[in-house]
Amino acid sequence: MKFSPFILILLFTFGFSNFADADNRCVNSGNNQQCLVCACYHESKGEVFEGKVAVIQTILTRIERPDFPNTACGVVYQRNPTQFSWTTDNNTNTMKDQAEIADCTRAITEAKKRGSNGFMAFKAASNKDRWTWVQYCQRIGDHNFYAKTKAQCPSRSTASAPARTTAPQVGSKKTSAK
Repeated sequence: MKFSPFILILLFTFGFSNFADADNRCVNSGNNQQCLVCACYHESKGEVFEGKVAVIQTILTRIERPDFPNTACGVVYQRNPTQFSWTTDNNTNTMKDQAEIADCTRAITEAKKRGSNGFMAFKAASNKDRWTWVQYCQRIGDHNFYAKTKAQCPSRSTASAPARTTAPQVGSKKTSAK
């Protein structure tokens, strides 16, 4: 089946409305799927698939923890500390690469199947800043991943493999044990 150029333009223009505004810019709209796609796109563009999945799983881990916001948008746009520098750098944060958007969407689906990975933070392996609030665990793709303590680092065999738990509902409230 062939599509006319007009139909392709319409699909391209409106097909991304779930992920960004009309200009494909990432904005904090409160749409948790959009926030995950934007985080994946800006944090792991060009990354291997397992690296993309690990980035999303780290966001899922934070959603589960009481000391972080309980939604994907809350985690992605959190201040003090700011994990995602692209949310504060005053750039337009436009998503232009369709293949990357599709890869991120697949990575989110996979990360939700696997669940959280236990990592609290990550940064590009090329970033040489020293973090004292977390301990280095391992490298996956082009990112280093961190946990609060070395004892909390997931094993290498389970960190990027199918997880031991189910994913939290990305937009749901946390439940606390009393």
